[in-house]
Amino acid sequence: MISRLSDLLRITFDRSGEPKVTLKEEMEFLQKYLDIEQTRFQDRLTVHVSVDPDALDGEVPRMILQPLVENAIKHGIAGRHGGDNVQITRRAGRRAPVDAGARQRRRAAGAARCKALRTGVGLSNTRARLDCLYGRHYRLEFSDKHGGLSVLIEIPFQRVAAAGAPPAAFRVA
Repeated sequence: MISRLSDLLRITFDRSGEPKVTLKEEMEFLQKYLDIEQTRFQDRLTVHVSVDPDALDGEVPRMILQPLVENAIKHGIAGRHGGDNVQITRRAGRRAPVDAGARQRRRAAGAARCKALRTGVGLSNTRARLDCLYGRHYRLEFSDKHGGLSVLIEIPFQRVAAAGAPPAAFRVA
């Protein structure tokens, strides 16, 4: 567990000055975080990840998924005795949606919990970062799906150019 935490911190500090990374790098970082949480929750935590391979070289804001997944675990799994699911889906296309959410059984306090999830500090920071990077050209939506909360982020899809390659607008075929 300490080794996994060390890896997570090293990745955090290695790329701390860059606002965007490839989805592949973001998913590697997220996997380090999920490895720690899996150790913590054992069989109570099930994570389903579905990522289109064509999307892996797309740019995403650095550390955009981890706070969403952390919220899903904190509010959907940590306070419960039974297990639950966290699902992460990413597709390539003109716009690049990322859907991260936790399925959880609703209790009487479920509506208040959902409101807190939509207005918390972590999501306020996420919204501010998306606004800074994409202006009005992104979508951040919350919806109740399959008995849980789903968070959808949609951003313009841009592939990261290979190292040393000229920008796409200047390529000569």
